[in-house]
Amino acid sequence: MTQSNDRSLHALIGRGAPDDIAFVFDGAAISRALFARRVEQAAAWLAAQGIGKGDVVAVWLVNRLEWMALLFACARIGAIAAAVNTRYRSADVTHVVGLSGARMLVLEPGFRSIDFRAILEGLDKASVPALEKLAIVGAAELAAPWPCVRFEAFDDDTAKAPPAQDDCDAPVLLFTTSGTTKGPKLVAHSQGTLASHALAIGKALALSKDKSLLAMLPFCGTFGMASALAFFAAGATVHVLDAFEAAPALRILQHEKITHSFG
Repeated sequence: MTQSNDRSLHALIGRGAPDDIAFVFDGAAISRALFARRVEQAAAWLAAQGIGKGDVVAVWLVNRLEWMALLFACARIGAIAAAVNTRYRSADVTHVVGLSGARMLVLEPGFRSIDFRAILEGLDKASVPALEKLAIVGAAELAAPWPCVRFEAFDDDTAKAPPAQDDCDAPVLLFTTSGTTKGPKLVAHSQGTLASHALAIGKALALSKDKSLLAMLPFCGTFGMASALAFFAAGATVHVLDAFEAAPALRILQHEKITHSFG
């Protein structure tokens, strides 16, 4: 069912002034206007890669600007993001990518000590028949059994995204969850679900522009994503750790006078 855009993820961007700081990633402040531009660029890049309505993009990233931009970009073009935990190894990655039918897998092979190459080499190609290419975030090189493209969306200042899709009840994000049988299950969330949940959390916690969040929990999990979207929807600033470390977390909590965090 097609709904009006007030239930879309994009509508959450407008719940604050363009110059308001929406996110801080690794010390870099991202205004709402800049985030909207990054979403536009990511949507244009996905479309240029042949990703369109109903296609699934598996996101195998820690908490990065690219993660959030890709989610909003998928919503923009009617595609679906499938969350892949960076703690997963070959069997789980194969399961999630195969079950979701992902055509693209986005990853950052240079992140810390994770051996992405070995994990990818352990993937059963027959179990991920829809996978066509890997999109590489960052400067690291990767030898892989699939064609690789560089995620360079933010480098194109002229990028124009296709017309926005307005079906807020279509799936936009697949989360993994445990169940009573072997292997992670996939649970589909729509734009309407994510946006209304974010606003409900904001109301329950009485969030406002003068609040702030230290986002330490991973975006690939429901708690991490829901809390980040809730503070974003409330006009608050979300300070993001790519992955939890005690020392930088304490420094941000003290220096930025953070009002909320979850662990």
